[in-house]
Amino acid sequence: MKIYNTLTRKKEEFQPLEEGKVKMYVCGPTVYNLIHIGNARPMIIFDTVRRYMEYKGYEVNYVSNFTDVDDKIIKKAIEEGVSAEEISTRYIKECKKDMAGMNVKPATTNPLATQEIGGMIDMIQTLIDKGYAYNVNGTVYYRTRKFEGYGKLSKKNIDDLEAGHRDIKVAGESEKEDPLDFVLWKPKKEGEPYWESPWSEGRPGWHIECSVMSKKYLADEIDIHAGGEDLIFPHHENEIAQSEAANGVPFAKYWMHNAFLNIDNKKMSKSLGNFFTVRDISKEYDLQVLRFFMLSAHYRNPINFSHDLMESAKNGLDRIVTAVGNLTHLAENAQAGAMTDEEKALIEKTAEMTAKFEAAMEDDFNTADAIAAVFELVKFANSNSSADNTAEYLNALKAKITALTDVLGLITEKEAEMLDEEIENLIAQRQQARKDRDFAKAPRYLPAYRVETGKNNRFRGIVHDDFDSGRRFESPDIASLAPDDTPFHLVALDVEHRHRILNRSLGRHPLDGLHDNPFRLLVGAHLRLLDGLVDIGHGSCLRFGAHILHQDILSLLTAHAAYLLQPDILFLYHPVGLLLPPFQHGNVALHLLFELVVLAHPAFEFLLLLPQTALLLLDTLFALIELLVALIHRTVVVALELNELLLGLKYLLLLDDLSFGLRLFENSLPFLFQALLEYDVRYQNVDAYGSHRTDNAGKYCC
Repeated sequence: MKIYNTLTRKKEEFQPLEEGKVKMYVCGPTVYNLIHIGNARPMIIFDTVRRYMEYKGYEVNYVSNFTDVDDKIIKKAIEEGVSAEEISTRYIKECKKDMAGMNVKPATTNPLATQEIGGMIDMIQTLIDKGYAYNVNGTVYYRTRKFEGYGKLSKKNIDDLEAGHRDIKVAGESEKEDPLDFVLWKPKKEGEPYWESPWSEGRPGWHIECSVMSKKYLADEIDIHAGGEDLIFPHHENEIAQSEAANGVPFAKYWMHNAFLNIDNKKMSKSLGNFFTVRDISKEYDLQVLRFFMLSAHYRNPINFSHDLMESAKNGLDRIVTAVGNLTHLAENAQAGAMTDEEKALIEKTAEMTAKFEAAMEDDFNTADAIAAVFELVKFANSNSSADNTAEYLNALKAKITALTDVLGLITEKEAEMLDEEIENLIAQRQQARKDRDFAKAPRYLPAYRVETGKNNRFRGIVHDDFDSGRRFESPDIASLAPDDTPFHLVALDVEHRHRILNRSLGRHPLDGLHDNPFRLLVGAHLRLLDGLVDIGHGSCLRFGAHILHQDILSLLTAHAAYLLQPDILFLYHPVGLLLPPFQHGNVALHLLFELVVLAHPAFEFLLLLPQTALLLLDTLFALIELLVALIHRTVVVALELNELLLGLKYLLLLDDLSFGLRLFENSLPFLFQALLEYDVRYQNVDAYGSHRTDNAGKYCC
C-alpha cells in the first residue's frame, strides 16, 4: 500500500509503527454552525481510508476532534445571547447527524478541546521548560525560530513566512520576540469562557489542542495525520513544532491532505452566494449521493461541485443500488442448493474485479479507479444472473459488490428496502382497484425489482400481473438502466383496440426472442402493418377466413424449431412426418431423414410467407375500397345538407300552402336516402357472428 506523504512529497510504502495497528488523527471541525460541503470532503475521504485499512485487517484507532472553544464560537454565542457551550453542544449534535447521513463511521474517540485543558497546560509548561515557549503578561508564545525543522511540511522558508492567520489576537502581541511566534495561551476577555493556568485566566490557542489530543488518545508518534490542504500551514506546521519539541520524537510518519472543493469552478464563499452546507444538499439529494460524488475524484485533486455533477453521481449510485436490489430479489426467489460448477467458475472471475479495486486503493487510495472497478463488477453481475441461478450463487455475487461498496462507505441496500414497502403498497392498491372494477385508479407501473426473469435473462412478465384485460398499456415502466446493464427485455403486451390475433400469436413472446427465428420478425412486421389497416376500415368479406388462416400460419411461425419438429406438429403440417415410424429413435437412417427436415424448415417457412403476403395485399385492396365508399358517403351527406339549407331559405320566401306542402315533400327525400344508405352500411358491417362491428367510439362504421 502506497500513500502520498505531504512531508516528503512522494508516494511511500505504508509501514505501520506497530504491526497490524494504525494510529490515525484527523482534524475535526470548529462547531459554530452547520458543517459545509468543504468540511464534508475530509470527513468522507479519511473515513474511506480508515475503512480500507480495516478491510485489509488493520486495527485502526481513529481520533477526530471537535474544536468547541474558539473566537467564532464565542462570537456566535454573543449574537444569540447564549453560552459558548450551548452553541458548541448544539452544532456537535448537528454535525453528527450530517456525518451519519454521509455514512461516516463514528471515530474511536471524538475528544473535545474544552475537556483537555489540563493536558494543554501541561504541554505548554513543558515547552516553556525546554525553552521553546515564553510568557509575556499572561500570554504564552511559541519561539518559532528555535525549532529547526519549522517549515518542513509546507516547504516554506522561515524567513519568508508570516504569522499564522489563525493566531489569536491579544493585547501585548507587540511584545512577541519574533513576529512569527504564535500563541499557545491567551488571557481572557470580558464575557469569554476561561480556565485557570499558571500564567493567567484564559484559554488555549488553536494549534496546541490537536497536539495534546493526539498525544493522549494515540501516542507521541502516530502513523497518519490528515486533514484539508488548507491546514498544512500554519496549523499542521505549528502542530509539528509543538509536538516534536515537547515529545522529542517525530509527530506523524505520514501526512495526508485532501485538495479544495470549488463550487461551479469558483471558490466557495458566502459573499459569492455559492456557500452550501451539508444540510442544504440533503434537501435535494440523499447524502449518499454526496459521498459518491466526493469519492468520484482522487482526494489530492481539486473537485468541482455542481448540480450537473451531482446528478451524474446520483445516476451512478442508482446503478449500483439497482444491481444489488435485483440480486436480492432474484436470491429471494431462487432455487435452493449448492452452486453449480459453472456458477463457481463465474464467482472465480469476480476476483479480477476485486483485484482491480484493491490495486486502485493500494495506489494512494484512488477511489475514482476503485469505483470504476465496482462498476465493472456490477456489469458482470447484471450479465450473469437470472432466476435460473441458485440462491447461493446470487448471494455470493451480491456479497462481492457489497464488500467493496462497504469499503467506500456506500449503502447499497437501504433504498431497496424502502422500495420493497412501496411496491407492496402499489400491489395492494392495484388489487383493490381490480376488486372494485375501477381500473382508472389502479397503479399502472411497478418498479423493475418486481419483474420476473426467465431463461437467458428474458422477462416473462410482471409479478402479480392482475391487470384486467380492459386496461391495456403501451409499455411497462421499467427503471432505466445503462446500456451495459442486465439485458432486461420487455414483454410485448397487447394494446387497447389492437387485433386479437397479435396478442394470441406474438403478444406473449419476448421481443428479443425474435432472433431465434428471423422469419418471425418479418411476419411480425407484416402483421403490425396489417393490424393498422384493419383498424382503418372495419369490414372485409374475407376477414373471417383470413383470421383462421392467420391463426394456423402464426401458430407455426411463432414456435421454435424444436417445437415444430414434435411428432404431432410434423403430422399436421409436415407431410414427411407421416413417414416417421414409431421406432424412429432407434433407426439411424430415420434420424438422418429427421435432420433433413430440420434443414428444410427455413425454406418451408419462407413458402408460408407467400400466402401471407397475398392476404396482406388483398386486405389492403379491400381497405382502399372501403375508404372510397366512405368518401362517396361523405360527399352525399354534404350534398344533402346543402339541399336542406336551400329548402330552409325557400321556406322563408314562400309562405303559401302549396309551397309549404312542396317543402315537406322535398325535406323527406334526404331522410329517405340516408335511411337507405345506413341500411346498406349496417348490412355490410355485420360480421360472420351476426353482430354489428363498431369503431373505437362505439358508433356504426361508415
